[in-house]
Amino acid sequence: MKNIEIKKELLTQENYNQLSLSVKKIRSEGCSEIKTQSMFYINCDHKKDIKKHFSKYEGFETYLDQVIQDEYNVVIHNILFLKKNQKGIRRHVNSTIFDILKKSTLGDIAEKYIAPDFQSIFYLDVPADLESGNLIIHEQDSSITVSAENNKCVFMSGGLEHEVTEIKTEGFRTTLFTEQYKIDPADWFVMKKLMIDQGSMFEIGLVDESSDDYQKGEYLMPYDK
Repeated sequence: MKNIEIKKELLTQENYNQLSLSVKKIRSEGCSEIKTQSMFYINCDHKKDIKKHFSKYEGFETYLDQVIQDEYNVVIHNILFLKKNQKGIRRHVNSTIFDILKKSTLGDIAEKYIAPDFQSIFYLDVPADLESGNLIIHEQDSSITVSAENNKCVFMSGGLEHEVTEIKTEGFRTTLFTEQYKIDPADWFVMKKLMIDQGSMFEIGLVDESSDDYQKGEYLMPYDK
């Protein structure tokens, strides 16, 4: 597919090991009381400032240099720590800026940024016992399935629908992903107080009852609530 690129080994082994240790530290710091729940760690800032939020963690600077593209000026960086789930992750388009702004007084600006312009998905910690948990990317009438492998990175257009198949593991399937946007400077000036996040950890809930929008047992992300 022309809008997808896959790198099987993004980082050197040394940098990969540094990053893996740092992300385990972030999880330990953010999940001191809840160690068995799926979690979601988010940072957001202008591209020129995003690295400073990870300055105390080894490995992040090199990793961010590899995944952040020059042409985009606002980056949302996420870490997903996912436990087993029969539903996996439903077919969707990432839309964090839109999801946040639409609940504020900036709904008119939200409509301009329904999806990121570009995104990356990096497999950092794939448990040895993981079964399935594959990424399926859809583009028009075709799709591609990407298996979860440590140090693999997927780059793709921001508007592509994607999903994850059933996750079977007793550990955590840990991925790092970015949403990258080309934001009008005037819009960023207005929205930045809402968007800048130096690092927040959220618990990922599960849907209690099926409805027209969700199936029971699906992950319920913070901005879906």
